[in-house]
Amino acid sequence: MVGSGIQSDVAATGLKNMILALTAGESATKSQVGALNELGLSAEVVAQGMQDNAKETILKVLHAIRGLDKVKQASVLSNLFGKESLGAIAPLLSNLDMDLKKGGRKSGRTWLVTRQGMERLYGLEGKK
Repeated sequence: MVGSGIQSDVAATGLKNMILALTAGESATKSQVGALNELGLSAEVVAQGMQDNAKETILKVLHAIRGLDKVKQASVLSNLFGKESLGAIAPLLSNLDMDLKKGGRKSGRTWLVTRQGMERLYGLEGKK
């Protein structure tokens, strides 16, 4: 996120809120449950997906959000991740077209920073 011009404190808040929202499961707020329902997802399934394959789950959620019209995107992003996270998470939607496996440099760097942040947050550094 920082590599795409987002300030580090904004990126950190956005990343933290994204991870907390997507791992909430049964403790998700009504707004989060509603936002996920609009995407055709459930909080419990997303939380399990974050345990099984966080990268793929995040991509799935972001692709679903990107599939909405722009007005609805902002509403779902706000309800799911909080208004303070919009500035960090919304730019990720425009980077989804870069295929990470084909070396999308900017997007690859964004996901590297995201993965490293998740590993630090959950104390998973060095674990595979």
